[in-house]
Amino acid sequence: MDVGTLLAAGAERLAAAGHPSGPADARLLLAHAWDRDGHGLDRARLLGEPVPDPVVTAFTGYLGRREHGEPVQYIAGTAPFRYSELTVGPGVFIPRPETELLVQAVLDWCAGEHLASPAIADLCAGSGAIALALAGELEAAAVTAVELSPAALEYTRRNLAAAFEGMGDSSVEIVAGDALTYAGGPFDAVVSNPPYVPAGRVTAEVAASDPALALFGGGEDGLDFPLRLIPRARTLLRPGGFFAMEHAEEQARAVADAYVSAGFVQVTTHADYTGRSRFTTGCAPV
Repeated sequence: MDVGTLLAAGAERLAAAGHPSGPADARLLLAHAWDRDGHGLDRARLLGEPVPDPVVTAFTGYLGRREHGEPVQYIAGTAPFRYSELTVGPGVFIPRPETELLVQAVLDWCAGEHLASPAIADLCAGSGAIALALAGELEAAAVTAVELSPAALEYTRRNLAAAFEGMGDSSVEIVAGDALTYAGGPFDAVVSNPPYVPAGRVTAEVAASDPALALFGGGEDGLDFPLRLIPRARTLLRPGGFFAMEHAEEQARAVADAYVSAGFVQVTTHADYTGRSRFTTGCAPV
């Protein structure tokens, strides 16, 4: 069977199962089954290369798992984030594209402050996406990744081991602990994508895959955890230090108010790729 026919059939099957991202999902799953990247898949399609039977069998099995709601990232075992492919699976939050903007905000602040070797804390590190991106894209950063979940920490460690050679003079220290009680520092910057989703505000698929510890912030508005994290972050920063935290659009005003109450200045809310208020930044007073 050729690539085009197989992808069309896979996309149709996933669409029938209620997955609107069927074409993209089918493409990713076939690439994974064939151990090729997107370019390799396109080349095989252009040249009319037949898909080997074992690949078809594997792809069919992956489609079945996707039909039943398993995330594509868990099936493939990886998720893209900025310039890396991270290992993910059950027990760890799948990094989202909008969180890349949170990383960029920290990078831009470091550049503006002319900090080539900043000390940075990533609270609620999960897969290590933020910590490893910062370590890889800064010249000589010392990043501390704090994560409570033992399951998530396994992926943090695996991703750190895989990224080690690409970090140059940067370093990442993994700390198993609660972000709300962590007492390291002082840091130049603190960044966090904490649990902030209100209960019942995610799809059944997300609730069944991403761990509840990484999703739900507590309380009707999901802000119990984030509002406790903001003053904790303030205690970890040096004077003039920078804090960036992701949140939901409807939480922006409450989060900004909490930044001010905790003593932050230059408090700013930032939009994601779709224009929704997605994260807030602020600086500790000098």
